[in-house]
Amino acid sequence: MALSRGDIVVLNLKPAKGHEVGKIRPGVVLSGDDENTVLETAIVMPLSTMIKSPTASASKRATG
Repeated sequence: MALSRGDIVVLNLKPAKGHEVGKIRPGVVLSGDDENTVLETAIVMPLSTMIKSPTASASKRATG
């Protein structure tokens, strides 16, 4: 299967290790087309439907 940067793929994240969530979820290919052609490994970022505000998590860390 040829992967291109920006492709949306289905990831099977099972089995989970430690506190990782082991689910099937979508992911986006981040590695470049040249790397995907040459290497047998692609860099893929899992996507989530949960939206978190970066300022909310930063304020929680600041206040303890």
